[in-house]
Amino acid sequence: MLHYLQAHSVGLPLNWQPLAGIATGADVMVGYLLFDAFVSATDRHDENLELAILEEGYFLCPTFDHGDSLGAKLSVESKSSGNVRDPKLIES
Repeated sequence: MLHYLQAHSVGLPLNWQPLAGIATGADVMVGYLLFDAFVSATDRHDENLELAILEEGYFLCPTFDHGDSLGAKLSVESKSSGNVRDPKLIES
């Protein structure tokens, strides 16, 4: 994936202001993967990654589809309990 992004000069997401040291779509993709690891996302696949294809070139799209990892399926009681061993927190 990173090789493809680099080989095709895939740019940053459109209208996105990068942090210092972030210059390419490949740099952002590394950030997406680090974010996935941070939130315990296990569902990164080709259907939740997109490229914008324009006359100006290819651009990585913003990341999406983190609902399971961020507790979207948890009840209010589970979210407020703080019980990180709750099976629904690691359900994928």
